[in-house]
Amino acid sequence: MNDNINSVLEIEGLEMLGAGTSFAEEISSMLSSVPIFDDLTRSELNTMASFLHAFRAPKKTVILKEGARTVYLFLVLEGSVSVHKEDGNGRQKLIAHITPGKSFGEMSLLDDLPCSATITTEAETRVLLISRECFRRMLDLNPALGVRLLWKIGRLMSLRLRQTSSNLVDHLE
Repeated sequence: MNDNINSVLEIEGLEMLGAGTSFAEEISSMLSSVPIFDDLTRSELNTMASFLHAFRAPKKTVILKEGARTVYLFLVLEGSVSVHKEDGNGRQKLIAHITPGKSFGEMSLLDDLPCSATITTEAETRVLLISRECFRRMLDLNPALGVRLLWKIGRLMSLRLRQTSSNLVDHLE
């Protein structure tokens, strides 16, 4: 299940910890600590784990760069990352911190558009990721699990949009 992983390995500083079926038990254990998956069965976690890859990144590693084309959903297991967005004057503005149990990259996994922000590790960080190719394969091989994950991603994106709308209204005249 190492499709599309070569481009991830090109991200300077990312060290692969394990991937796919050969590392599925370890990844399944990691997944069980992520709150968004707390209602999945052990069997579903094991199935999902066979499509994921685990990485470690040292502090200050740029995992995603605004404007780059990526096709990955990341789950933060340990450590934290910051999310920066370039403003109209070319300055980087901090817009969020992502801590263990949270994710990033959902939009590019689904819409194939460039990254909307830059993601940088704030400390040594461990992440799980799934590529679009592996996600599609999981959907084909296990549609019920795929639909549950799409539902979770859709709900997460909806919640983030609601938060953004609430924050934005304070800045409107």
